[in-house]
Amino acid sequence: MPNYQRAPPQPSPSRDCALHYGAALLNPFGTPAGACVPKFPSIESSKRVLFARGVGACVSGTGGIIARPDSANDVITAYYSQTGWVSSGSQTLPTSADVGVGAAFPNSGYQAADFIAGGIQVRLVAFGIRVRYIGTALNAGGVVYELEEPSHHSLEGVSLPTMRQFDSCTSNCFDGSWFESLYQPRFPADFGYTTGASGQSSFAHFLGLNIQAADDTAPFEWEVYGHWEFIGREVRGKSISHQAAIESDRIVSAVAQMPPSAKHAIASRPQLALTVSKEAMNHGASVWSKLGSGLLGGAARVGLTALGGALGGPMGAAAGSAIGYGGQMALAA
Repeated sequence: MPNYQRAPPQPSPSRDCALHYGAALLNPFGTPAGACVPKFPSIESSKRVLFARGVGACVSGTGGIIARPDSANDVITAYYSQTGWVSSGSQTLPTSADVGVGAAFPNSGYQAADFIAGGIQVRLVAFGIRVRYIGTALNAGGVVYELEEPSHHSLEGVSLPTMRQFDSCTSNCFDGSWFESLYQPRFPADFGYTTGASGQSSFAHFLGLNIQAADDTAPFEWEVYGHWEFIGREVRGKSISHQAAIESDRIVSAVAQMPPSAKHAIASRPQLALTVSKEAMNHGASVWSKLGSGLLGGAARVGLTALGGALGGPMGAAAGSAIGYGGQMALAA
């Protein structure tokens, strides 16, 4: 009998690019730099991670942060509550006009004028904000609510009751674990390059985290992370980009329909992002029903045990645990 052996998988730069893109969408905070949007136009670009981070505080038990994608170092990417902040209303998110509000800028090497002059264009790859309580265990407690405004309209001054009217608003305990709100592309223009520093179609602060703390002055840590592609005659350090339109469309579809339980599982175990990206690339939006019913086998079953359990399927009882980023890279090969 002939000895038929399965050929080892061949490297695929296009699929690897899509895989990296999905991981960045799911975990912009820990995914290494180099991610791009594997869709037209696929040209050489400089791929960078920009961030802002700091410490805020609640006032009378309410706090929070709003953010928008910005890649210029003289444009405010986030407003956050801090000691001395005067809220515009009860249980509301910060606004740019609030007295005492904190303001954050990304650590970019470009200014807004660099884009207006036309020498640089930018495209947003992935973006997110997150918070965690950093006070004493005795004073921990409360709830944090997150929302990506579905049409990418502004969340400035939006009240908690209004946030909770959206199906996509989710909540979690306000404790020492990270809780996040993530960007997902919503419109065709979100995939193209822009001459404005936002790199996508909205100029509004459409990501928000509203904190209702047990302690009136609860302190919290916050982070804003974004992955970007820059092109133009003034941009240096460009690398090759690849196109994987079908795979990236599947990933975007899956991310757009990700259940809250999956989002929370990935936030608490961010090393899952790359494995989830792989399965989303292969299955599209149906990946969530497959995970929940335990239909994914092999290495994916081992790597996604925690996520399957969060979705309530039999995968939660499967042996194994989440694998680290390096191990996932091996699975993705």
